[in-house]
Amino acid sequence: MKTQEFLIRELRSKKLRKTKLRVLLLTVLFKSAKPLSVGDILHFIAKSKVKVNKTSVYRQLAVL
Repeated sequence: MKTQEFLIRELRSKKLRKTKLRVLLLTVLFKSAKPLSVGDILHFIAKSKVKVNKTSVYRQLAVL
């Protein structure tokens, strides 16, 4: 998947670790056709069976 490879390279270029949450966030954001709220993002992440809280999503969005 070229998009995921690109995202991972971008994370590494910014000297950020490739965490499960960061990869999921970037994947959800790139696959979406419209802007998403944090609630929407949490909903999509919950489908992937990864437990994360709202604060973590806000923090990662600020970093990205």
